[in-house]
Amino acid sequence: MIKKDTEKFYGTNSSRRDFIKKAGTAVAGLFAAPYLKPSGIFGYEHKQGSAYLAKVALTNTRNTPADSYIYDDTGGGVLQKVQYLFEQLGGVSDLFSSGKKVVIKINLTGGSGNATNDKLNGVPVTEAMWSHPSVVKAVVQLLIDAGVSASDITIAESLGSTDSYSNTVFQDYVDIQNSLGCNLVDMTKGTFVDISTGSGYFNYPALTMNQILRDTEVYVSIPKLKQHAEAGLTCSLKNQVGTVPQSLYETTQQTLPFTTTWEKLGFFIWFNILIGVMILFILFYRNRKILSYVFIFLIISAI
Repeated sequence: MIKKDTEKFYGTNSSRRDFIKKAGTAVAGLFAAPYLKPSGIFGYEHKQGSAYLAKVALTNTRNTPADSYIYDDTGGGVLQKVQYLFEQLGGVSDLFSSGKKVVIKINLTGGSGNATNDKLNGVPVTEAMWSHPSVVKAVVQLLIDAGVSASDITIAESLGSTDSYSNTVFQDYVDIQNSLGCNLVDMTKGTFVDISTGSGYFNYPALTMNQILRDTEVYVSIPKLKQHAEAGLTCSLKNQVGTVPQSLYETTQQTLPFTTTWEKLGFFIWFNILIGVMILFILFYRNRKILSYVFIFLIISAI
């Protein structure tokens, strides 16, 4: 009869257990990663309080001319609705007055190529994807009424290196320029400068941007609330992507048909949890204590 070397035997088992434990820890960390807070994001430490609250104005356009994007109508056109919003905010005279330089960042997602996108199903691109010309015109008009010189107002967007406002799909925005006397700028062209992001920057100590953004005194964003293929949702913050020249900051990811990021994986929370539990179950199927913790975790998550 051969006697086993118990020290060697248990040493091997111990190493195997250590490997399984480390593998399990790695897997748990992998699936927990999408839900962890990056240390460099300053907003996580902000406390709720009046100092961080912004004044918001809302208006209902249902059953009014504005619902059909009619510009000027005493019954409630787009101009009247935007004016009402400004009044609800307490007026805009403290921000907009004679001599102020203003940049209005609009959203023309995808440029002229999206104007004939099949997914629009016949809906005008200005209603579905772009900042509507009637809304943009109303904002410009009301800023002029507040005392800002039309020549000091610039409507700006990044169209891309091969696009131009001369394309007929942008004619409504060119008409605003011609009728009100403001400027219309493609921020992917012109003079660029490095603008510092401050001492507490996250990724970039400075961003290369169009010079008009450095020279402006008041910046206005008119986003378009809609679904987005990569970000999930386009809203106020997403509209700022167009403030930097695409040619300097684009990556190869943008040319791929599908990209996977931690943010996307984090969106499928239950899918991640299920896969993680399955892997843990396979690794620790002989350890009843660990399995019991897994089931408890599932029950708590479900609640």
